Amino acid sequence: MAVWISPSSPEFEGTAQAAAEVPRQIANANTLFNVINTLLFIGFTGWFAKLAERIVPERKPAEGIIIEPKFLDEGVLRAPSVALQQVRLELGRVGAITLSMLQDVVPALRDGDRDRLDDIVRRNDQVDILDQEILNYLGKVRGGTLTEQESLEFQGLMMASDNLQSLADVVGIDVISLARKAVDLDSESGEETRKMLVEFYTTIVESVELMVQAIRDNDQRAAESVLMMKEKIRDQSELLLSRKASRLTADDPDYLTLVRLEMSFIDQLRRIYTLAKRTAKVALPQVLAQRD
Repeated sequence: MAVWISPSSPEFEGTAQAAAEVPRQIANANTLFNVINTLLFIGFTGWFAKLAERIVPERKPAEGIIIEPKFLDEGVLRAPSVALQQVRLELGRVGAITLSMLQDVVPALRDGDRDRLDDIVRRNDQVDILDQEILNYLGKVRGGTLTEQESLEFQGLMMASDNLQSLADVVGIDVISLARKAVDLDSESGEETRKMLVEFYTTIVESVELMVQAIRDNDQRAAESVLMMKEKIRDQSELLLSRKASRLTADDPDYLTLVRLEMSFIDQLRRIYTLAKRTAKVALPQVLAQRD
């Protein structure tokens, strides 16, 4: 078929004709191969992704190795649609690590558990390693021939990887820095403030959970839900910041420090939501992704 659809060069003969026609035939054959693969696999990639999650065992990294990719199989690089699904699964794994980091912040802070805070930082290192592995793998995917749809998915996954790493850095660097300072303080927030902070934190955790689901499963509904949390998060954060600002006139230096730390914590949680929203948009149709 590649020969049939390739233009001929009747003006040449023999080896000259072959030299003119064969490269085009090879290029067309490669394109045809990728198109056929896409048509064959596009209806099954979601199913293959779920199957891969279940049958690929969680391997312990080799001794002395911090973490290794689980789903980035070079054997499927010739089928870009499948390779991109593998990237999606690995991003889901990165998202799960990032989510666990965020989920552990408040319990570690509540218990004054410095070892747990250190463990969150170590998990941020895992995210950095997997992010680089994903980018390397995507570079190999890009070396093949992609359809227009695959090119769009490729770009989206690149953006998702970058935003996920940034989100993990906010948790593993900025939030942990605030948490370590808060652990050393003697002052405590009032019961109402603690309740409001926990509610806001819980909302942010929910947004990250939905974002991970959106990216891993290419779930448009989950992605849409992340965007629809915008007003709730804005209202919660503004109410908290207003409450904290009214307490900046207190005389106790330790309490003032605590208030400033809490205001910074609220700002960092808002940054996390912004990054979760950007990441989730990758799963949305363009008309929805363009909305603020």
